Amino acid sequence: MLSSFRIVAPLFMALFVALFASASLSACGDDSTSTPTDGSTGDGSTGDGGGLGGPGDSCVTAANCQAGLDCIMGVCTATSNGAVGDPCIYTAQCMDGLYCSIPRSCQSDGTGVAFAACTDSGDCEAPLVCEPQAAGSSRCVDAGGGDIGSPGDSCGTVADCQAGLFCIDGECRGEQGGGGTDGGVGDGGGILDAAVDTAVGALCDDVTDCDDGSECTVDQCVRLTCRNTLKDSDEDGYATTILGACGLDCNDMNPSVNPDHTAYETTRHTNPLPGFPSTFDWNCDGTEEMEFTSFVPECDDSGDGSCSSGEGWTGGELPECGTSRTWARCNVGVSGFTCSLTTLETRTQACR
Repeated sequence: MLSSFRIVAPLFMALFVALFASASLSACGDDSTSTPTDGSTGDGSTGDGGGLGGPGDSCVTAANCQAGLDCIMGVCTATSNGAVGDPCIYTAQCMDGLYCSIPRSCQSDGTGVAFAACTDSGDCEAPLVCEPQAAGSSRCVDAGGGDIGSPGDSCGTVADCQAGLFCIDGECRGEQGGGGTDGGVGDGGGILDAAVDTAVGALCDDVTDCDDGSECTVDQCVRLTCRNTLKDSDEDGYATTILGACGLDCNDMNPSVNPDHTAYETTRHTNPLPGFPSTFDWNCDGTEEMEFTSFVPECDDSGDGSCSSGEGWTGGELPECGTSRTWARCNVGVSGFTCSLTTLETRTQACR
């Protein structure tokens, strides 16, 4: 009987240890430091891109981050070790002096500094991106930073996204084509206007893939990406009226002359091209709009009550654009029945 107890006791203790170890491993499996299996970042955040963290989101391991990112000190980060030709999603994955280009590989960046003119992000210093401007031109600007502009985030222009991503149909994406623009000349909002520039920013094999149907653009296939560059000699954002309805600039040799010109001028602008006369039409609306169109009120001091206060031109007719005439004021006395005319200046009629 005693010998049987000596055999059973060790077996009982071994079974107890095994059960204890199994319970301890199960408890460890529930610890928050384990790698999540549902795509969360480990701290309760989910980010974008299928539940995985984008640049700047917190993480525990690289499995918590979107493709192309590593988990460094608890933050999803793109490491800049990509050489020319290496695959990429973000410009931050490429070495200094490179940017993430189509077709998704690190390529040499451009020389454009902040606010320099550009046609795509390859013209800008990395990590700047080429953003369309309201006037129709494009400029090198800062891209999204920190945790701004990850894949899946909403955007209005390419500058709202991480450098290397594109703004396609209002969403930051790592691919391009069929609706996105990397800063080519578009509708000024970074979202493709299919009615005007159907090929802008699309992938291409040759220039025939890039025809946007506009006489006002030069169509090119550069680095497998369509460029549709506005024909704009003075770089004011408008093509010349010579090209037809798409052109709104009546003097493409003077950047001050275009539909955005609001100031009135006292001198004509001269277009050196044949067939364009000197004109005061600075905003290209087809008219010479005068700035000053009022006359001085009747200023009769006979005492019959015909006095009216105010100022304007004398002489009864408006001076032509660029010519000068007396500008006067009628002053009414305290009684309201007497008045006097005061010359204020010799003024030049300004027009636009």
